[in-house]
Amino acid sequence: MADRRGWDKTDLNSLYSAAKSSMNGTRLEQEIVASRTKVNLIVEDVQQAAGVVADGELASAFNDYQKTEIKSANYFRGAAIGLLVAVMAFSIYSATKLPPSLGSSLAHLGIAVSGLAAFAYLARESAQHRNAGRWAAIMSVQLKTLSAYSADMTVAEREELRGVFGRRVFSELPSSSKEPQQGLTDIAPTLQALIDVIKSVRGGG
Repeated sequence: MADRRGWDKTDLNSLYSAAKSSMNGTRLEQEIVASRTKVNLIVEDVQQAAGVVADGELASAFNDYQKTEIKSANYFRGAAIGLLVAVMAFSIYSATKLPPSLGSSLAHLGIAVSGLAAFAYLARESAQHRNAGRWAAIMSVQLKTLSAYSADMTVAEREELRGVFGRRVFSELPSSSKEPQQGLTDIAPTLQALIDVIKSVRGGG
């Protein structure tokens, strides 16, 4: 039996089936889009977590390196101070207690110069290790704060930032040339003082 518009039940059923299929297709498409969005979010979270773990491990490595360098710097500094004290004590003893002679004075002066040169080397090594330790400490802190700094960025922006920072980490070396190095010119005043002591003792004798 057809309705007043001229449609029968078969037409209505067909129209209903088509509408239902269309709705199902739209719903399926929406579900696919939602699933794809969830997958992308999961991938993003995994990538971010992997980056955080990598940053943390690298920061830990820099922290260990910093501790090693500072320990080495303290060792060289202690050795330099001990050697300087020994040289000064020997110089004062030889200048005041030993019999005065030109040969002994030159021998004692040579020992003092050698000791002070060794002191300069130890002091320079201590400064270089300390500079490396400070550089590693800065890198460690920056790596630990990288994730928090880039938390509000997109994945692409975070990867770009991490790439730039990675190139800096693996290409930049700790600079020791910016700070003055201990050399023979730095021990000249001490050496001159030793010579003056020897001269005064020899003159008084």
